[in-house]
Amino acid sequence: ALERRDEAARWTRWMRACPSPMIIDLSQELRDAVNGTVRDSDLERVDLEDRSELLDRVGLRIILLPSGSSLQSPIRTPAGAMAYGKMLFGGATRFRILSGGKFGTPRRAGERTVIQSKGNDIEKSWLQYGGPERNYEAVDVGPCGILETIILPKGLILPSMHDDEEESVMALSNLGWNPHFLFDFF
Repeated sequence: ALERRDEAARWTRWMRACPSPMIIDLSQELRDAVNGTVRDSDLERVDLEDRSELLDRVGLRIILLPSGSSLQSPIRTPAGAMAYGKMLFGGATRFRILSGGKFGTPRRAGERTVIQSKGNDIEKSWLQYGGPERNYEAVDVGPCGILETIILPKGLILPSMHDDEEESVMALSNLGWNPHFLFDFF
């Protein structure tokens, strides 16, 4: 148990020291967990014939932002998608990016700021629907980590973070550590 705690502490320090905005893609780990949990009878109940119809629609990401920074390019999720967010540490402002501002420039809409207090694990999670582009900006008091679970509507497939050539954010996967150790302590 102490070894698992120490490993979680090491990765938490590493995430807090992240020098530039980064997304850690844990989608495959989530899909493995869902695949081991969902029974065939559950799939029949929601009219799915194949496990991949469910597994290809879910994703999990940890978004890391140094103090005062934001992702270089906005996050795009298709209409009908749901993105559940939870602050792991630090604080951030989440917002939508809408076109049609003054002189046709993009504008920020629906801004909400969440700050995770020390030792306060009861901060509420939030839900953002797909459609307009969205982004996060770390509050200028330290780094932040955001856990984001994405569920797409039936018939869509969540692309890998590495497949999107337009994205200019650093995306990591297959880090060589077990994320279950980290979530045991959050």
